[in-house]
Amino acid sequence: MSIDDQGFLSPDVEPFQKTIRERHKEFFDLFERVSRMCHRRKYDFTIHSKDGQEVFAGALFLKLLTDTEAVVILLERGMASQGRSMLRVAIECAINLAKICTTYEFVQAYVLTGERQRLQLVKGIRNNPEIGFDAVLNEITDDLIEGIVKNLAESKREKIEDWAADVNLSWMYHGPYRVFCPDVHSGPAALDRYLVFDAEGTELETYNVGPQNAESIPGDLMLVTRLLIEGITQAAKVFQISVAADLQPIQSEYERLGRLAPSDLPS
Repeated sequence: MSIDDQGFLSPDVEPFQKTIRERHKEFFDLFERVSRMCHRRKYDFTIHSKDGQEVFAGALFLKLLTDTEAVVILLERGMASQGRSMLRVAIECAINLAKICTTYEFVQAYVLTGERQRLQLVKGIRNNPEIGFDAVLNEITDDLIEGIVKNLAESKREKIEDWAADVNLSWMYHGPYRVFCPDVHSGPAALDRYLVFDAEGTELETYNVGPQNAESIPGDLMLVTRLLIEGITQAAKVFQISVAADLQPIQSEYERLGRLAPSDLPS
């Protein structure tokens, strides 16, 4: 079935995927180089189950790998907005990873972020009961909520913005993380890709329902590559491994592609 009938589940997406890959080949190739290196070096991590920093650092690194791969899978299929939404998820994971790797004491604070999320969830279910929640409502007791609140009583509520500043990644938070907000929250700015206007830009002619070879793809691929470089660099500190030799040629190619003028980038 065609894209008009089946959307991105249609096999007709494959030619678009090939075209996007070919037009931005150097950027896809660079990401895959660092991804392969990260997958190879993850086996050098020695994780002790009683060391919270190592446990969380290892898990966050693996999540970052998967997050960035998901970004690439979406971008190469022409799902530009969805790719940028996933890219924002990957940025948050990278910031959490850097914070965990930099500050051992952050382990407890990180655990408490999960407790805050848990508290919001149980309160939300309890205050807005629906038929689908009948099976769990009896489990959400006063004692359960009071116990979570007690655990959080002495903790300081911090934000991702604070953590980014602590690990010198404020540029990532205030730049791309914020830029991708409209895609995540379906803001008006994210809808431009779906609307096709006439030459004057006043009359809506049609909707764009298929793959989009967005101009942002090279920049987005450079960012996911940067996230993996940052991620393996941070993880290497915790697990006391050296990745300098692995990163040197990757970093050189990253810098070369970064020096390309906008007019030189594939469109």
